[in-house]
Amino acid sequence: MTSKQEVYSICSVPRFHRYVPTAILVILGAAISVAVFWAAYSWDQRSTNREFASLADDRFHAIGNMIDDSARLLQFVDNAFLVGPQANSPGFPAYVRSLTEVVQADLSRHPAVQAVTWIPRVSRDQRAAYEQAARAVFDPTFQLKEPNATATTVSGQPPEETFVSYVSVARTPHHGQSGKDLARDSVEWKLMERARDTGLIMASAPMRLSSAPNGHLGYRLLQPLYHGDPRDIASRRQSIAGFLCVDLDISESVTRALKGIPPVGIDVWVSDDTGGEDVIVCRHTSRLNSPETVGKQQAIGDELESTSTTDFFGRKLLLRSRSTPAFWVGRTIWQPWVLLCGGLALTLIGAGYRLSVAFRAIAVDQNVATRMAALCQDTKQQQKTKQATTQPLSVVESTNDEPHGATIGAPVNTSDDMSPPTTYQEN
Repeated sequence: MTSKQEVYSICSVPRFHRYVPTAILVILGAAISVAVFWAAYSWDQRSTNREFASLADDRFHAIGNMIDDSARLLQFVDNAFLVGPQANSPGFPAYVRSLTEVVQADLSRHPAVQAVTWIPRVSRDQRAAYEQAARAVFDPTFQLKEPNATATTVSGQPPEETFVSYVSVARTPHHGQSGKDLARDSVEWKLMERARDTGLIMASAPMRLSSAPNGHLGYRLLQPLYHGDPRDIASRRQSIAGFLCVDLDISESVTRALKGIPPVGIDVWVSDDTGGEDVIVCRHTSRLNSPETVGKQQAIGDELESTSTTDFFGRKLLLRSRSTPAFWVGRTIWQPWVLLCGGLALTLIGAGYRLSVAFRAIAVDQNVATRMAALCQDTKQQQKTKQATTQPLSVVESTNDEPHGATIGAPVNTSDDMSPPTTYQEN
């Protein structure tokens, strides 16, 4: 007899086969959702990086322009120091007064420049004329002096020639510079020699400027002034007329350069990497003071950086920028997550539909198996009934009327008397 389970196994698809389409749908849906998420996330990250790089480049460009504009003051006033009467002529004091006025006017147009100093080459026979002109114009107590511990005049014979800090105009009053013989200062003279022999503007190492507020770090720029147009080192040393010195406050330059740029949460700082020292010269913080940024922590991996290198009169400057938590306000990367959640939701909906279809198919298979099992049982019963009704009648009668003990095939005595059977003899 065929059971229901046998009929079900013969007439239906295996149950686990019904779940294969659902499993394939879930795997493909999840894979496609994750792939779309990473593609959107990567695109959004690249877009944010490009935006940050563009904002950082704008700041680097503004800082570079401001520094170049401040240093350009050297080129504007250097010619004024080359055309003038000799120190021993009567018009020399008036010439010194006009130079002071020119420097003061130019200083007011360049806030980052803290001081401008004229360092002329003074021979021994010109010392008295330079002192008299300075006393008549800006300092009644002016005196040429050589550097020592007390910064006073050294007794004895004056040197053959000196390079004197002469006309010095500073934004804030400072002392100890006017009249100082810089050729006797080993640090100052090393920079002056390099500028003199190359004929180029040279910048000192980062130093704390006495003329700058709060002791900001800055640079001292030296531009050599020559008589004529020397072409080699020997002629430059012979024709050197002096130097023009500018004290440049980098912090002020950066602050003024970024003043007109809206803050977007990007910190900028300038460091001197000459010789691999990486000395931070100044740092500008550009943070948004909005309520959204209060207490917001910088997420790991969300910090963006950009670096630019520039040559600054023989020094290597690094301009760096870094994102802050304020930069990410309004830049939350939510689109990829929406795509991922939407893709997974659609996958779950499709999987649910496929599961319902599989459950219905399994139920149909079970109903078919039940019906088939019942049909098989009915068919077998009908076959048994049919066999019973179609059996031969003689077989049935012989089975029911034959006396017990009779021999099948022997002659039967049908007479009324009970006489013994007749015996036949063979002739």
